Amino acid sequence: MFKRAQQDGVISAFFVITSALIFLCIGVVIDGGRQLSLQMDARYKAQEAAQFGADQLSRESLYESNPRVDNVAAIEAVDSFLTSRHLSGKVWVDNNTVYVTVSESKPTLLLSIIGLNSITVTVTEAATDLMGVAKGKEI
Repeated sequence: MFKRAQQDGVISAFFVITSALIFLCIGVVIDGGRQLSLQMDARYKAQEAAQFGADQLSRESLYESNPRVDNVAAIEAVDSFLTSRHLSGKVWVDNNTVYVTVSESKPTLLLSIIGLNSITVTVTEAATDLMGVAKGKEI
């Protein structure tokens, strides 16, 4: 008669490893989707802040019929905008274009089990005032 090889527990180990991998895949999908959502939200906020800054025109330039961004007013306006929305970021003005970088973080839901506790995204957007109308730019 043939003796069966010892295979006790093989199914249990296979089940544990497979379950862990499936759980990890679900975590990547869920927290990856949260990261994409966070990035889109941060991009929208940075674009809105840049357009708000680009709307700060110098009075002298309006009288000259050549609208230009007032650098100091634009930076103050964007800083105020970011502060009022509890965002961290930086702003700079270059050649009538307002650039805004926004960073946002969000805790992970499932990937914290493997030590990834938060997702952070940083985006930069720009806006230029064209004859009194702020126009966003893709960076």
